Amino acid sequence: MRYLLGELFGLADDTSKYVCLCDGGKFENMGVYELARRRCSVIVICDAEQDEDTIFEGIGNAVARCRTDFGVEISLDLNPLIPNAVTGLADVHYVTGTIRYPAPPGGNGADPKYMGKVIYLKTSITGDETADLLHHKRVSPEFPQDSTMNQWFNESTFESYRRLGQLIAEQACYQI
Repeated sequence: MRYLLGELFGLADDTSKYVCLCDGGKFENMGVYELARRRCSVIVICDAEQDEDTIFEGIGNAVARCRTDFGVEISLDLNPLIPNAVTGLADVHYVTGTIRYPAPPGGNGADPKYMGKVIYLKTSITGDETADLLHHKRVSPEFPQDSTMNQWFNESTFESYRRLGQLIAEQACYQI
């Protein structure tokens, strides 16, 4: 209890015997904020949050926070990731975009050194997946948008997410 109270009152630091670690989900879930703060020239965003209605809450939040806090403009066309209303399939698993950092006073904002590349990967089904993934989608219609509250996936669901992530990453590697 003493350690919890220490955290509550901000008394814990990196020398404390116990430190509460958080995945950042209460602020920004994908690490984009900190990467933009560091002015990275290439940012790869892996979005595996539950998003059954494809509203892009996580990336929308991150883009807004980066603009508000740092003046960083992240441009992404997310439309190809939205599943077709009839087929339920997205056009792609990832999109690429740009990131524009503000120039310092007297600097030229059009200078390429203030520009970067963003690769945004989203758990999605496009129809180009392997037979086992398409089968899993048929028997588990919520896949790949299972609730993140479920931390006890069975072997089939775990393997399907692992394989889908591998497939998406392999396709996106050509963009890096």
